[in-house]
Amino acid sequence: MRRDQSGGPEVSAFTHDLRHALRGLRRTPSFTAIAVLTLALGIGGSTAVFSLAAAVLLGGVPFRQPDRLLMVWDDASQVGFPRNDLTPAEFATLRGASRSFEDLAAVTEAGFVLTGGGEPEKLEGRRVTSSFFALLGVAPQIGRVFGKDEDRPGAGRVAVLSHGFWQRRFGGDPSVLGRDLVLNGEGYRVVGVMPRGFQFLESYVAVFVPAAFPADELANRGAHYLTVFGRLHAGVTAARAGAEVASLAQRMVHEFPDQEFHAYVLPMREQLLGDARRPLVVLVLAVASLLLITCANLAGLLLARASVRARELALRTAMGATRGRLVRQLLTESLLLAAVGVVPGLLVAKAALALLQEMVPPAVVLSVHPALDPRAVGIAVLLATSTGVLFGIAPAWLGTGSALETVLRAGGRGTVASGRQRVRSLLVVAELAGTLVLLVTAGLFGQTLYRLRYANLGLEPDRLLTLRTSLPAYRYADAARRAGFYEDVLARVRALPGVVTAGYTTSVPLEWKGGTNWFQPEGYVDPRRSCDANHRQISVDYLRTMGVPLRRGRPLGRTDGARSQPVALVNETMARQYWPGLDPVGRRFKIGEPSHPWITIVGVVGDVRQMGLDAPVKAEMYLPYSQVADQPWFAPRDLVVRTAGEPLQLVSAVEAAIHGVDPEQPVSNVRTFRTILDEEVTQRRLGAVLVGCFAGLALLLATLGVYGLLSYFVSGHTPEIGVRMAVGASRADVFRLVLRKGMALAGAGVVAGLLGALALARLVSGLLYGIAPADPTTLLAAAGLVTAVALIACYLPARRAVAVDPTTALRSE
Repeated sequence: MRRDQSGGPEVSAFTHDLRHALRGLRRTPSFTAIAVLTLALGIGGSTAVFSLAAAVLLGGVPFRQPDRLLMVWDDASQVGFPRNDLTPAEFATLRGASRSFEDLAAVTEAGFVLTGGGEPEKLEGRRVTSSFFALLGVAPQIGRVFGKDEDRPGAGRVAVLSHGFWQRRFGGDPSVLGRDLVLNGEGYRVVGVMPRGFQFLESYVAVFVPAAFPADELANRGAHYLTVFGRLHAGVTAARAGAEVASLAQRMVHEFPDQEFHAYVLPMREQLLGDARRPLVVLVLAVASLLLITCANLAGLLLARASVRARELALRTAMGATRGRLVRQLLTESLLLAAVGVVPGLLVAKAALALLQEMVPPAVVLSVHPALDPRAVGIAVLLATSTGVLFGIAPAWLGTGSALETVLRAGGRGTVASGRQRVRSLLVVAELAGTLVLLVTAGLFGQTLYRLRYANLGLEPDRLLTLRTSLPAYRYADAARRAGFYEDVLARVRALPGVVTAGYTTSVPLEWKGGTNWFQPEGYVDPRRSCDANHRQISVDYLRTMGVPLRRGRPLGRTDGARSQPVALVNETMARQYWPGLDPVGRRFKIGEPSHPWITIVGVVGDVRQMGLDAPVKAEMYLPYSQVADQPWFAPRDLVVRTAGEPLQLVSAVEAAIHGVDPEQPVSNVRTFRTILDEEVTQRRLGAVLVGCFAGLALLLATLGVYGLLSYFVSGHTPEIGVRMAVGASRADVFRLVLRKGMALAGAGVVAGLLGALALARLVSGLLYGIAPADPTTLLAAAGLVTAVALIACYLPARRAVAVDPTTALRSE
């Protein structure tokens, strides 16, 4: 029976080592706390981001064999839409002629008002072809989807509900199947409910109904409103399908020379995740840098601790402890330290994942639910543990054998210590370089966010309340009735206390990044360019309500009615693009058919960022809704109210005014315009904040690294400092000695960091707005910050070196 040296009862070697390790960690609480905190933040942050990236980039497409699904788009880049919807005629032709696809499906928006059984509710719906669900390969949770016989004009009306709408409106009651819903005044029988995670592009769709395209709609070659995708036949490549649809598009152009159609295909995965891929990659690189900095800092802490314990280990070796025994002991300590750091690290990761939900692309938000990924946890823990083990057991190798006599004579200093010093110096340089790269990235993202959020929008965004009142066509098919609704609502709203002015528009800026119409300027002939502009129908006071300035001519007036000369306002981009060097006021253009009347331009207004905060301003025309009876697609839906005080305080009063005109009219999308701006930059803000936090944490770790290294340098060279001062070195000389060593490390780290930041310029360039990836100000500011922090970290050790008493230092030596 083996016993311990004290002769007590037998204990396992592991238990003995574990107890010794616990005592050692308790004896050095500062080291233990810093090491555990470093591990927790490094493991937690990296695990959360890696888990998010794995969930989005490696999963994220909840359809059957998603690699065989392709989107079909029209490249209309010449008018600002590289991914333009298809016309019904284009869809019908491709569907009938393509041999690469099993089938094609088409989707288009459909707004519904649900009545009966409670308050009227506006629902976002989609008209889809019967091939839609089959091609995606998603079965309903209950019931069925509709078939081909139900996807034709005159068939019985049926509907498939989204899971979210089913739960919210019907409490998940299965008996909803077979029930009739009154949508836009017509009965639709519910035949199925989709599963919880199902969505196609948008997450807020409540109901799907058959497209049931009539023949005249399928002949439409002028209206682009169909989103189209298809499933490839087995063995057919995306390249082959792309070549086929491009060839078919060219054939249609030859058949209809006035039609521009440049069809191409895009993998479904890229469509759903493309906009999120690069930000996530940058975020992964940022947190990987933080994890490496964490490991470098941990290694530095362990080497510093090893320096303190070098004499202890040497003495234990002299008393008979074998190298294997010391390695086992230090390995136990390193593993224990890593285990203690992993638990809070996982808690940090879980909390961080809750914040990172906003980074999930909107097109897969219902199906992607990031959770702690075992692979991400394993990688982070393995890297941190390996660092702890490697640098934790190193003293056992360096402190035995031929180094024993040196360690005992030098009290822990000498060649072994100097070797550790060089390793720690390299680690500190790496920490500083990685920190500078993170600081530069955070600075670029922060400036991009600021420039986007506070860009010149061309309007006054404060104290604006927006509400949506989409008028159902079944009750407001007549243009005069629509106009009466707008006039009555505006009159009631303008009379409310606290309202400055109010107006109606097709869509407030940033809410509909499309809605264009072809037009023909009088006397304009340029076969190389299509004439296309955003089409907005507005009330007289809309532009004044938004704060859009009038640059030339006159505003719309109340005399611009249905019986007067058709008029319009155009923005500066449209004026400059189609009437360069000329005054467009008084000039005319037509929309639609040649038989339509000429529209006279009466004024030019400032440009407004309708298409996105970082998107180029597009040509735009504003027409009085009272004069446009044949364009119901662009009928006003958004009410904008400028208030004297807090906009949200008037919500109830404004809704009451609307219901006073039409009690059955649902009101939705109630928010301030500032909220719209905030939502536009949500993901960019979260990314900038995360990278900024990573950079701040890295800066703290690097500062501790510089401080710890120089503190050890001063402690290890106290006798040398005493000798220098004894032979005439001044305190200023000693101060400069320590400062010079620290700043040499900082200089090396800054140079390496600047090179790293420049190398990453191409990766981040597509995520920036209004600033160059190699912006000199940002680079210099980051370099200056790292240098300043390093200088502060050098100051305290340098002060301690100056305070060394030469006599005491020599006596200790």
